[in-house]
This record gives sequence, C-alpha cells and structure tokens, in this order.
Amino acid sequence: MKSDDWLYSAPMPEKLSWKMNGEKWKQIAGNLLNYAGSFTPPSGRIRFKLEGDYDSKSLNLNDCDSGIGVDKKLQKRLFSGGGDIWLSGSDGEVSTGIGMVTIQKYVKLHLGNILVYSTPVKGMTIHIKMPN
Repeated sequence: MKSDDWLYSAPMPEKLSWKMNGEKWKQIAGNLLNYAGSFTPPSGRIRFKLEGDYDSKSLNLNDCDSGIGVDKKLQKRLFSGGGDIWLSGSDGEVSTGIGMVTIQKYVKLHLGNILVYSTPVKGMTIHIKMPN
C-alpha cells in the first residue's frame, strides 16, 4: 500500500504536553506505519490517529488497518521478536517482528501501554497510550 493512500489525523488539545524522546517517538510511529503498510493490500485502508485526552492526560495513538490481521496465537508473539521469520506481508515482505519489539520497548520506556485487537483477514488495531 502506498503511503499517499494512508489517512492521518492528529487533533491535539492545546494545553496538554508530553515529555518524550522525539527520535524514539518517530520510530514508534514509523514502525507502526511500516507494519500496517506491509500487511495491508493496495485496496485496503490504514487509519493512523494521534490525539490527546484531557481526562486521562494521555497521548493516544491508534493504528488501524484492513490488512491480513493475526490470530490470538500470533498476537501473543507479536512483541517477542526472536528473529525468526513468522509472517509475510501482502507483497511477500518478510517480517521478523523486530520493529514491533522496538515499539514495545520504547512505549514501556515512556511508561505507556499497548493494546492489540486483531481478526485474521479483517485487519488489526494497535492502541498505544502514553501518560503525561
């Protein structure tokens, strides 16, 4: 899927701010978009939404795609890496899961958390919540 087909939105509250490592944050976002792009066919859809939440004073990132999705068994391995080839993308790309391991490492470094919702063949949503 070409990056110009992606939908991106970032409504941010004006009075909230977060202290985080900018390079690590860019890598989190980049890895998520790369993952979604690799596993979503050209006719699919990717929605990447970044928003601040006044009530919980958190920064929320949602990455939703209509790609291949993963079953519960693979969801458990999603952030384990290991270097073995465990999934191939919509165009035959090879994935070892290292990008997802990096995402989890950087989110934990910022005391955030990750939730994954996925159904095989229907896609995946990855929700990241970063505290203020």
